[in-house]
Amino acid sequence: MKKMVFSIVGLAALTAATGCMAVSATDNSRGVKSTREVVAIGNEVYIVDTRTGDVRKLDISNAKPFSTPAADSEGEVKASDMN
Repeated sequence: MKKMVFSIVGLAALTAATGCMAVSATDNSRGVKSTREVVAIGNEVYIVDTRTGDVRKLDISNAKPFSTPAADSEGEVKASDMN
């Protein structure tokens, strides 16, 4: 009986010495951690600080969508050229 109790206590001590399992289950999805989140409601955009609850409205009146340069069509093969 003493040997079984000693084994259980030893396993518990070994588990405690290796660290808490919950620490390794943190959110590692982002490289940079931030307490700020961007929220869009209708046509308005806000930055919300999730730690303090502060909210700031962003001025997006001069915002432009990203655009990529058009691809050169000389190297492309059209489906009609395959016949």
